[in-house]
Amino acid sequence: MNIYSLYVTRSREEKKYFYKTIDFIGQNNFDNNIQIVYLDFKYTDSYENLVTNTKPFKAQVYQGAKLIKSVIIHNLSELIGLYPSPKNGKPNVFMYSGHSDGIYLRKKSLRLLRIEDFCTIISSVLNKKADLIIYDCCLCGNINCLSVSYPYADYIIASSSYWSYMSVLDTYSLFKVTKPEHYKDIIKEIMHLEKTEKDVYVTDFVLYHMNEAFLEFAKMVLEYKNYFDLKKSYVIDQSYYKDIQCEFKDLGEIVTNFFNKFILFQRFHVRKCRNRKISKKSDTSWPSGLLIILKRPMKSIPTKGDVFFKTTQKGIEPLTYR
Repeated sequence: MNIYSLYVTRSREEKKYFYKTIDFIGQNNFDNNIQIVYLDFKYTDSYENLVTNTKPFKAQVYQGAKLIKSVIIHNLSELIGLYPSPKNGKPNVFMYSGHSDGIYLRKKSLRLLRIEDFCTIISSVLNKKADLIIYDCCLCGNINCLSVSYPYADYIIASSSYWSYMSVLDTYSLFKVTKPEHYKDIIKEIMHLEKTEKDVYVTDFVLYHMNEAFLEFAKMVLEYKNYFDLKKSYVIDQSYYKDIQCEFKDLGEIVTNFFNKFILFQRFHVRKCRNRKISKKSDTSWPSGLLIILKRPMKSIPTKGDVFFKTTQKGIEPLTYR
């Protein structure tokens, strides 16, 4: 299997977890083509999107647990060039480990990528769809992110909640998967790891199949999104992150049949729709199988996922699928 990882840290604690992960890979000598590009930043570092960035930063390239080289790069094209071509005939898994708000793969002033920029890395390296994308980060279990990712993957593992420092790279199951029916094993193992690690969040993991049912549902959401209520269906501490199932239920539409066709695994099912926000200090969420983000989380360049905002932004191209 070809496993491609982009791993980003910006604190000592995150850096410690990364090297713990490298030790795990090294101790087990997995028989996989494992390529990791590691970007380690300072807590106060500031970088703009890599499509326009010219500021230099260091990247470390690992093959498995072995550090191959350290280089200085400046932009997205140079980052893409650090990944080798895949070994033919093997499943391809692409994953991002770091921070995210569900639309931008960022934290505070570290604003390296949008979802579509990460997908550009995938398509440039593989020249085809990935078998599996793993968003090893917060809040990417949303229709904005998944719709942008749709042309680039057959399956996606993501979270509709916050995600702790643990990485899917810490699971044995990741290195054993050969078929889609094994993808659930990855989630179940990291759920087990949550019980043994200290200071971790309880993550709402979801496995999505990027099939025609998902595409039809996305088109339906675009028709209804402007009727969604910003004062209901809360999931986290920000009011514009909404549970789609609850938003439709409030409009008298039941979408369970759609969900059953493209959600293959959901850790927490929605038993009750919540109309109050989570405390900002809790780092938790109400259960959700799929979010919608109805407003831009920060001031930044537009993204393709902006078409799902409650009022469509000017200059946003419609989503097209090849």
